[in-house]
Formats: sequence, structure tokens, C-alpha cells
Amino acid sequence: MAGSATLGSLLDRIGLTLLTPVAGPGDMSTAVSSVTVYDPLDPAPPGDDSLVLGVGVADSATAVKLIDTVAGTRAAGIVLRDRLTDDADVAAAADRAGVALLELIRGASWMQVTSILSSMLDVADVSPTAPESPEDLFALANSVAAIVGGPVTIEDTSSHIVAFSPDQGQSDPARKASVLSHEVPDDLKARMRDDGTFRRVYASPEPVFVDAIGNNIRARVVMRLQAGGEILGSIWVVADAPLPSVRARALAEAAGVVAMTMLRARVTRDSAARLQTSLVSGLLAGGADARAAAAQAGVTGGPVCVMAVGQGDTDPDDTASEQNLQHLFGVFTMHLKTAHARAQAALLGRTIYAVLPAADVGQVRDGARDFVRRIRSSPRVFIGIGRPVDDVARLQASRREADWTLRVLRGRPGGSAVAASDDVQVDMLLLKMSDFLGEFGQELTGPLVTLNGYDGAHGTELVATLRAWLDYFGDVGCAADSMHIHKNTFRYRMRRIEEVAAIDLGDVDQRFALMLQLRLFPASKDSP
Repeated sequence: MAGSATLGSLLDRIGLTLLTPVAGPGDMSTAVSSVTVYDPLDPAPPGDDSLVLGVGVADSATAVKLIDTVAGTRAAGIVLRDRLTDDADVAAAADRAGVALLELIRGASWMQVTSILSSMLDVADVSPTAPESPEDLFALANSVAAIVGGPVTIEDTSSHIVAFSPDQGQSDPARKASVLSHEVPDDLKARMRDDGTFRRVYASPEPVFVDAIGNNIRARVVMRLQAGGEILGSIWVVADAPLPSVRARALAEAAGVVAMTMLRARVTRDSAARLQTSLVSGLLAGGADARAAAAQAGVTGGPVCVMAVGQGDTDPDDTASEQNLQHLFGVFTMHLKTAHARAQAALLGRTIYAVLPAADVGQVRDGARDFVRRIRSSPRVFIGIGRPVDDVARLQASRREADWTLRVLRGRPGGSAVAASDDVQVDMLLLKMSDFLGEFGQELTGPLVTLNGYDGAHGTELVATLRAWLDYFGDVGCAADSMHIHKNTFRYRMRRIEEVAAIDLGDVDQRFALMLQLRLFPASKDSP
């Protein structure tokens, strides 16, 4: 099974799902072209660039013997169980031999790691462009349905339907609705969570019969999906009675195959996401890294720009907030694929970045506005667009402008949700000056300090009133409406502002100074 991969690319793709490097030279550029299963009764030397699996190695002495056998060959590395890699003699032998030693995570089977590594090496290029096909799971759902004689869904641990058999016409209305939405309804999930259905299913190594839990909902036979000690989901079969023993055993055996396929698909998706993040990070870094990443991504020729997408006020530690952000990223990525075929996007921290062709910034901005208008998201979505650059090596500058633009938009939630950096240049300059003043500890002085103190002592809103008056260029009617107060009340407050702060609002220089301070010291904008 020849392939073009390195130890590093395989481990990067698998992540911490199955394998961890624990000893040896740590050269991640070592080529890997095949997988060899080591048999202590027939210890044949491994092939060149082969990753050796110590399947029959049961003790440290045999492990050291395997390492000595591999030493001097061109094998890529050795995989052993964790109880063996913890042995100091084994680790020392690997270091002496200059052989990479990898630890197989506890609970994983040799069949799993062999299957996953083999499937990776069957793909000539270990990259995000060769994902696991979802058709594999649908084919398995069809096969399972034929074995057990009933409509089947394959679901993850969140009750999202990842595949289903085509015979759903024989099921019930609840199943049909779930298949259409690709998710079990929340009320049914809550009911099964409360009555312990999920606990029973995930704790049982055998199929579990679940009685009908409502009107127009038939009974189910459910089999957990487990790989390497981890629950990945479950298979749900519409069945009015427990399965006969032969079919129950067949379902349990099929669950192992389905779990393996789901694990491979997840590893591929996780790897693709990591590689995509690395690619976009390289583009945003600018310089030589950006040129290399652009060549890999096909982002060549013509001006390009950076788009920064973020949400309004959210709690980064809130689970619902994180789910909303992940959903936004998925929807935005789908939008990019249709609007800009060569665009590249990744979620970095809590900001979604996209690098896309930008021959016409106006078109990019219009497309972003259309996206925000269509999704109608809560919390609100903001998009900042940096100036286009002709050389991807200068993308770092476009990224900075996109970030500043996004900050400006977030700071004025009642304003536009989308802007290019040129649209908000003055606001960006004021924001930068505000950051500069804050960095050097410059404090607010003058009449605004007096007004802030008066508001705090008397529970008034003189600073907010002044800001509204300045924002509406002295139009009392509009300013009063913005504060939801009567015009006469507003006029009274304006007189009190001049009295309390001892200022003359007819003086153009004082008005400009107050406007500038309100922009440069954001805290002064807030009433107590």
C-alpha cells in the first residue's frame, strides 16, 4: 500500500486519537509508505519506510528484541501498547536504536489502528482534499438494514443523523421527520435522556430494545457504536420486537465496522480542519509563508483581501455561544464556496478569517452584506474587510485592517454590520489613538470628568445627553428622540450641562474637544 506520507503528516492527521510519540529521535519528516505487523514467532525484518505494529509483543523483553530487530533498518517507527512504552528499558532501547517509538492509546484495538493507517497510506497525498466519503456510511446503513430487516439510522452522540437506509417509508412519522431534518427532535431527545434510554444503550455491549415512547412512534432496537473505548454514536433500527439472536449478533458485529468507518471519517475531518487552519494561518502571516500557502491553496494571481467575521457580545465560556460560532463558521464556509470558489477560510480563536479574490471591494462588501442579511443571526454578525493587496506576502496588512474594521463595527452595534477598511478609516484612527492613550495610562480630564462625577452622585445622564446632542449636531428633536425623552427635558439637561461643567457649547473648539474625548475615552460614554 504505497503512499506519500511522513510520520509527522500521519500523526498530524490522527492527532491524539490513537497514537502518541513517546521516545526515539522525534524526526517527523521520516517517510512512511506501509504498515507491517510484527510476529514474534516469525520476526521478519520490516520493509523500508514501514511503520511496525507490535501486535504480538506482550512484555518488555520482547519489545526490546523488536527494537533491536528494527535498528539498522529503514523502518519509520514502532507502535507498542502504552504499558510497554512506559517501561524505561523499552524507551532507552528506542533512544539507543534511533527508532521512533509510538504509543497506542489504551482501549484501541490493533485492527483499528491498522485500518486507519492503511486507509491513510492508500491516499497518495495526505491532505484535506481527500476526505472520507459520507457514501461509505450510507452504504453501511443499507447493509445493516438488509441484515436486520428494518429501516436504519446511524446517529452520533448528539443524535445528529449521519446516514440512513433508503427504506424509511416503512418507518413512523417521527423517524421520517428526523431524517428530513438530519436530527432527532429536541423533545424526543430530552424524553430519552430523562428516562435513561441513552445510558442503557451506551452501557450495553448488545443491542437494546426500546419500547415505543409516544404516539405514532414505533419501538426501536439500538446498538451502541464504540471504538477504542470511546462511544461514537448508535445504530437505530425500527423494530416492533427484539431481534432474533442471529440478527442481534449480526447487528453487534456490523456496529464494529460502522464505528471504524465513523472513526476514520472523524480523523479525516479533524485532520482536514487542522491542515486548513494551518494553511489560512500561513496566508495571514504574510511573507514567504504566505507565498508557500498560496501556492498550496491555489490562491494566485490578482488582488486578494482578508475578511474578518465575528459576533456581537458573547460569552466565550458558554457552550451555546461556542455552538453558535461553530454553526456560523459552517454556514459562512458554505457561502464562500458558492460565492468565491478559490477562497480559503478558517476559525482562529473566536474570529473567522477568509482570504479571497478582491478585484472589486464593492462586490465583496455587497456579498458580505447579503450574507448577513440572509442569516439573520443572533447574536449579531459583523464583517470587516481589509484593503486588497496585489502580493499575498502583504496579506498581513490586509488582516490587520480587517481586524480593526471588525472592532469598529462591534463598538457601534446600532450601525452597519459590514464595512471595508476604507469606509471606517477615521473610526479606526480614533480607535488606535484610544488604545495608545490607554496603553500609556492617559486619563480623562476636563469638563467630562466633572459631568461623570455629577452623574454618579445624582443618578443623572448628563454625559449621555451631551453625546446625543453632539451626535445629532445640535438637533434637539432627533437627540431627544434617541434618548426617549421630551424635547423640553432635553433642553433643561443641556442648560444643566453648561452650568455644572462651566462650558460654553457655542464655542466650536470646546465642542470639538468634547467630541474627541468622548471618542478617545470610551468609558466616558457610559452613564452610571
